[in-house]
Amino acid sequence: MIKYNVLAVSGVKLGNVNRLEALAEGTDINLEYTEMNKSKALDSFKSNNPDLVLIETESDSDHSELNLANEFQQINESTPVYFLTKDPLKLKNGSNKDSYLQYPVTKHDFTNTITQTILDYRKKNGVNTQIKEAPFQRNVQTHSFFVKIGNKLKRVETNKINYIEVQEKYCSVNINNRQIHVKIALKDFLKKLPVDKFVRTHRNFVVNTAFVQSVNLGNNTVILEDREIPFSRTYKEELMNQLNLI
Repeated sequence: MIKYNVLAVSGVKLGNVNRLEALAEGTDINLEYTEMNKSKALDSFKSNNPDLVLIETESDSDHSELNLANEFQQINESTPVYFLTKDPLKLKNGSNKDSYLQYPVTKHDFTNTITQTILDYRKKNGVNTQIKEAPFQRNVQTHSFFVKIGNKLKRVETNKINYIEVQEKYCSVNINNRQIHVKIALKDFLKKLPVDKFVRTHRNFVVNTAFVQSVNLGNNTVILEDREIPFSRTYKEELMNQLNLI
C-alpha cells in the first residue's frame, strides 16, 4: 500500500495528537510528529523528507507558524505546507486561501485534501505520479476482501459488515449476527476498509455507519440494530463528522 509521509507540526500542544491520529488512522497517511520549535521542526523536516507538512495552529497564534512554513519552503519548495486551524482568518495575510483545512473536518475531506495536494505537487515538480489512488476512491458497494477459513479463502463484502470488535489477538467481523475471526491488528484492518463508511469509535471497535440507528450521548454509545457499541472521547469528533451531523 502506498503511504504518504506527513510531518505534523503542533502549534497547539502534543496532547492534541489524538485528534490528528483519529483523522489519519486507517488511511494512506503516515504521520510523524514534531514540536512547534524552529530548530526541532527544521531538523525533522530535513531528516524525514516528508511528502507534506501539516501545521496545527491556535486562533491566538503569533504567526510563528507562517514564518516556519516559509523556512520549510526555502529548504524545499516542492514540499507543500498545509495548516490545520479553527480560525483561518488569522492566516489570511500570510497563507494562500487554499493552503489550510478548517476544523471540524471529516476523515474523508482530510484524506482527500492531503493526498490530492501531494499528487498535484508531484505532478507540478515532475515527480513520478504513476501510483495508486488512496482507498477512499474505491467503490464501497463492490469492495471486498478475502479471509482464510480452514483450507478456503472466503470473500467478505465490506458493505455487509455491521461492526468489528477486537477480541484478544483477533478482530471479530460481525455480519448479521455471524462472526468471522481474523488475526490482524485493528489499525491494519482499517487500512483495508473504505474510509467514508467505517469509523473507529473506540480502541476496540469500528462501526459501519450505514448500520448506525442512533447515538446515545448520555452514555457514549452507538446503537446498531442489535448491539450498543461504546465510543470514546478520542474518536467522538470523527464519529460525529462521519455521521453527517446537522
